[in-house]
Amino acid sequence: MRTLLKRLRTYPPVNRAATTSARAVARVVPALASGAERHLPRTGIVGDVLPNGRRLVLEGAGDEPWSNALYWRGWDRFYEPETVGVFFELASTARVTLDVGANVGIFSLLAGHANPAGRVVAFEPDPRAFRRLVRHVELNDVANVSCQMIAVSDTDGDVTLYSGAATRAEDAVALSAQTSRMRAHVEAEGWRVERVDEMRATGVTLDAFVAAHRLDSVDLVKIDVEGAEAQVLAGMSDTLRRHRPTLVCEVLTADAGKGLEEVLEPYGYRWSQLTWAGPVPRDHVRPVGVGVWPNYLFTRPA
Repeated sequence: MRTLLKRLRTYPPVNRAATTSARAVARVVPALASGAERHLPRTGIVGDVLPNGRRLVLEGAGDEPWSNALYWRGWDRFYEPETVGVFFELASTARVTLDVGANVGIFSLLAGHANPAGRVVAFEPDPRAFRRLVRHVELNDVANVSCQMIAVSDTDGDVTLYSGAATRAEDAVALSAQTSRMRAHVEAEGWRVERVDEMRATGVTLDAFVAAHRLDSVDLVKIDVEGAEAQVLAGMSDTLRRHRPTLVCEVLTADAGKGLEEVLEPYGYRWSQLTWAGPVPRDHVRPVGVGVWPNYLFTRPA
């Protein structure tokens, strides 16, 4: 019976009617929203209006969390709410935005919508995520977003990547090439790593990519590569020196944070943790738990 009900709630006509009615009720009684989001996931194409009037669109079949969260929470609260608003504002004036570890394209889409006259490059080496990234770019009609199935690192040429399936309440996490350290970190937080898959991908440094594509104004870079952020920075020293981009970077471990400090401090960068209260300057780059304010903003004074 439970299986039948799950299938019924994903049947498009039933799903649209049920979720539309439930969301209307939840807006009157907000306490019902979280339960409705969890037990009645919206499937298909969903969207929300951004501050500049453009529409962010995602597609899901009940097999990922982002589209459902967008439907129930809205664009400014559905994913890393302490970060998306700040990122959207930064992207609105960025001539070139690089999204390293784009996954299904949330930040790439925000950047493409924030500044339609700007250029956005989304890097995602995982074929599964890349397919959704390309689909989302098509759905959003953001012709200024370019998708690259490339792994950004500190060397050019083929690289080995590790992706892992870890479960805690059916969530998933990717593991960087620093598999043993990241695995220990993940398991310490109460996740169970079920498997680690290895795959080969084309690797490139951002310095090489920027030079090859003659990008002369890299203003904003978002980096989310599950612990290998310092490797990405090590491959963009010329970009950091010449373009002085603002960086939005995920920090999962204290070691990763220390590595970021060591790379960025010589260039004069300062850092703030992105929190619900806005960017907060910190003496050191350190995470606060897993999934709680994971991102830092790195800026270089003029």
